[in-house]
Amino acid sequence: MSSSVNLPAPEAPAREYGYPHPHLLLALLTLLNVISFVDRNLLQSFVVDVRRELDLSFLQFSILIGPVLDVSVMVAVLFMGSLADRCNRLRLISAAFFVWSLSMIGIGMGDSFWSLAVPLCLLAVALSALPPAAVSLISDLTPPHRQASASAIYYTGVSLGVGGSLLVAGTLGAVVGWRQCFMILGLGGGVLALLVWLIPDPGHKHPPSGSPSASHVLRSSWNAIRSTPALRYTILGAMLITAGQSTHNIDQAWLVRERGFSVVEGQLTFGIIILIAGVCGSLLGGLLSDFLYRRHPGGRLWFLAVAMLMVVPLEALFRFFPSSSGLFLFIVFLGAMTVMMPYGPLLASVAQLAPPGAKSTVVAFCVVAMSLGGALVGNVMVGALIDFLIAQGMERPMTWGLFGAAMVGTLAAPLFFVAARSCEGEVEKN
Repeated sequence: MSSSVNLPAPEAPAREYGYPHPHLLLALLTLLNVISFVDRNLLQSFVVDVRRELDLSFLQFSILIGPVLDVSVMVAVLFMGSLADRCNRLRLISAAFFVWSLSMIGIGMGDSFWSLAVPLCLLAVALSALPPAAVSLISDLTPPHRQASASAIYYTGVSLGVGGSLLVAGTLGAVVGWRQCFMILGLGGGVLALLVWLIPDPGHKHPPSGSPSASHVLRSSWNAIRSTPALRYTILGAMLITAGQSTHNIDQAWLVRERGFSVVEGQLTFGIIILIAGVCGSLLGGLLSDFLYRRHPGGRLWFLAVAMLMVVPLEALFRFFPSSSGLFLFIVFLGAMTVMMPYGPLLASVAQLAPPGAKSTVVAFCVVAMSLGGALVGNVMVGALIDFLIAQGMERPMTWGLFGAAMVGTLAAPLFFVAARSCEGEVEKN
């Protein structure tokens, strides 16, 4: 059985729904996303310092930044998504932000694998509230033909956050140390949580009828995923994207160990490149995929398929091109753009294909798939592969391990191709 694809006609601007400043709310959600990715990625930005001080192996560190974070997200995000479909989304985000600020302070106090793992779990649970609530708000406030661009603006928070975490590590961290960085950001986040609490929710555009239970919303969302091939293949593609991109979590250690960069040089140089290139890639991906969507119902999915095919040549150049060449940083720039291109179209496609009244929960299912890809397929695979190659005495073990693991992401291309064909087939039927 196949359900019809949700492709509404262009709608009025969000201000006509009664919310006066949709662009300001989008800016706020983007800021929160920036902060969430700074906080989430700060530990891996200090990979050299933390591994040395706590005597952690690559596998142990990969478990901390992978399964500890991602499995916790998987456990919590479906509950958070069902809550976001039924309650005040901004209050939910505010409460979660307060919890993750406390968690940041706890990480700064950690002195062993387990004393880092516990607050990281709490941080991940709190972080899981933002994506489903934010994507639902963006979907409610943005006309369908602009949703990939709006989602891309929101997802510039990834590159701004990842790049920002490197800049924080290379500037503030160089002065006060990694522990104090976590504590300072935790205190600042608590203040912002109070401000978000005061902002009104614009209200659900397609509220669920009656007062459905969380289990009812979860079942309805799961049934929609099972009966909509385009949605199912899109979520599977998202899982493979995160699995392939998990290789970048330990790029800082690779730059220092096998590329000859100093710790601070790697943090600052690559932080600036990721920040600028990631924003460019996010915005370009949103604009191009919206352009294709206006001409083909599966346009965003076609864009995703092509974007994932670009991974092979760019990843090969990034890992093997001489770092002494002046072109190396340009290749890094192109690679960072490609890494960020898929997320706006991906989120917009999931929201487009999700049934009304359950967008947050379907996005939560997508986050579970992405966490599964990143945690169980990606980070563990990368850490174990690198440790194995080091034990075998292989030359440049991190380079070969990271390149091989990144190729997993290219498997998403045929899934997006099938999803695009399925989406256009449903439109032709209707």
